[in-house]
Amino acid sequence: MLEARVFCSARPGPHLLILGGVHGDEPCGTIALTRLAQELSSGALPLLAGRVTLIPQANPAAGAANTRYTEANLNRVMRPHENPHHYEQRLANSICSYIGGADLLLDLHAVTSRSVPFTFLDWDTPQTRSWLQALGLPYALSGWDKLYPPDKDSSSSAAYAVGQGKTAVVVECGQKTDPASAEVAYTMARASLAYHGLTAPYNHAVQPTRALRLTSIGWKERDGQLLQPFTNFEAVRQGQPLARYDDGTVLQADVDGYIIMPWPTARIGEEWYYLAVDAHAL
Repeated sequence: MLEARVFCSARPGPHLLILGGVHGDEPCGTIALTRLAQELSSGALPLLAGRVTLIPQANPAAGAANTRYTEANLNRVMRPHENPHHYEQRLANSICSYIGGADLLLDLHAVTSRSVPFTFLDWDTPQTRSWLQALGLPYALSGWDKLYPPDKDSSSSAAYAVGQGKTAVVVECGQKTDPASAEVAYTMARASLAYHGLTAPYNHAVQPTRALRLTSIGWKERDGQLLQPFTNFEAVRQGQPLARYDDGTVLQADVDGYIIMPWPTARIGEEWYYLAVDAHAL
């Protein structure tokens, strides 16, 4: 069962939808939104205008099993399915209906490797830039929409929301096993509520945002391993060995840039790592 908590003010304002737990092994959003729902429900955090919908655990079965997904990556099938064939497609139908009823989307995630929090700058609009500047995260990545162009078979929460005319922000709140990532998720939710005028101002540390552009995906095509415990945003040089298959084949960096979201435990057919280069300033 998908649980949504809806809070409405008597005063008009935008409708913000916040998702947590789209991937079941990323608990930061679930923890943060459960806390936020308690504060809104008790009146400890007054809602001054508009509406907020919280879905703390967007993939309940995967969350209960502490796994990324059950049958398919929910954030690759986030679109309406006329004849859903599996669990995540049925969840996507429900979540897309909530996206359709909102004006704004914040989707809270975390990564496998050690990492500072970061966000994405695809579908670059003045509204998105202003929101991201208010969040003040150290990095913003563009190029995701080029690597994963929305089509009839694949779509993320943000891609679907933007396609429906919404403004969407995705935040990776740090390493998924780091308890600090839940505090980051809570701060991002509170800062977003305040920025859009739904609650009183919320003070938090704001950093200049450095923009990077994703250039490629390193897909894991067969058994192998990354060659070192890379940190997210670690600098790499062109020709540097990054991973080795069990048959001895080595994958190398094709640019001077940065390794993004390295995933040592990726399954065959999943994203092992991404590469990025410096881009324009935010």
